[in-house]
Amino acid sequence: MDDWYFIGLSPLSLALRKQVFMTLIEPQLDTLPKLKVVQGVKRWIDEGSLAKGDPLPSERSLSAQFKVARDTVRAALDELCREGLVGDSAGPGRRTRSVTRGSTPGVQNVLSNIIVVIGPERRSKPGTSVRGSLETISHGAQDQIDATGYHALVFNQSRLKESDLDHLLGQGVYGVVVTETSGQPTIAAGILERIAKQKVPMVVYGGIDTQAACDRVASDHEAGAYQLTQWLISQGRRKILMFWAWHHTQAWARARRAGYERAMREAGLEPMPEPNIILFNNPANETDPRIIFEARTRYFTGYLAPYLVGPNRIDALMAPNDGEAVMAASCCQLMGLQPRQDVLITGYDNTWADLQERTIQPIAPSATIDKQNEASGRELVQLLSDRAEGRLPADPQVRVQPPKLVIISQADQPSATP
Repeated sequence: MDDWYFIGLSPLSLALRKQVFMTLIEPQLDTLPKLKVVQGVKRWIDEGSLAKGDPLPSERSLSAQFKVARDTVRAALDELCREGLVGDSAGPGRRTRSVTRGSTPGVQNVLSNIIVVIGPERRSKPGTSVRGSLETISHGAQDQIDATGYHALVFNQSRLKESDLDHLLGQGVYGVVVTETSGQPTIAAGILERIAKQKVPMVVYGGIDTQAACDRVASDHEAGAYQLTQWLISQGRRKILMFWAWHHTQAWARARRAGYERAMREAGLEPMPEPNIILFNNPANETDPRIIFEARTRYFTGYLAPYLVGPNRIDALMAPNDGEAVMAASCCQLMGLQPRQDVLITGYDNTWADLQERTIQPIAPSATIDKQNEASGRELVQLLSDRAEGRLPADPQVRVQPPKLVIISQADQPSATP
């Protein structure tokens, strides 16, 4: 057909055909090749050929596949970046950032910049968290998320429904940070498994034994116990007992035991076996903290008594945390011994300054370990970013947060060692 027609109109003149071409059709011709690349990459994502975090084919390869110029490929990839579907990687090329396109581009941009934080229930008001508590890991993670320009969506792991989690993960979020796994290991294991199935980038704090293969940040418990034991030995202590107020089988407890034994043997000392202790249950219907503290003290004094009398009496005691160290001080007093003199007591977690128990027992542990929880939270987000942006090898990565030894003065004021 020699002439162009609009439906219901007569044949167009040559001049009018030229004007129509220049104003309506010619501008579209430049965008058609770019649109072909954009729609092709989106189709790969929708079909699952490209998963989140997968590298895109090179510009040269895309240019050959779609039979377009490389400048056109770059323009198409820039558009996909603006939609939040593709992001830059540390190396050459780009990677997919989202695998869900059910939302509008604007909403999808927001979703692809959300980092989900799953952690323990908040036990304190904002700004009043106990230093060294697990809450502070979440605080560090949220601070880093803010600093990097992403959005944080925070959930309490004990109240997070599986259906809600599945729906959320299916929306193409940037990734997930799990800040606590030891308190409720069964719940945590289920959450990790669901996240892994969705193939969403995930990082976890801690070293639980049963977890999906994933990147994680962990406190170096072996180094912490090693530092405490070395410090006690430097203070002239030789009979050092690790005293757990309950029986620990978790990875962090085994790591601390290994650090203690290593320091003892390096000093030519024989590690002491741990007492076999049955878990204490608080008195039924009792809420008065002083009554509960006294009941716990008397209960555990029964276990400690053989170690606090006679010629083989211990001269140092390592408690699993600062709260149990305070209780151990009361046990020593019941047996007629002076904490900080007859028996040096160490804690862990550096929570002494914020403990409620200090109003009942004012004697602080002689030393403790600051696990640097806020720094661990920040490192979780950095590790997640490195994974999502393709800067890591395929194998799960572990980053260890070094502990800091803190000596607590007689005036009960914590002071960090240089």
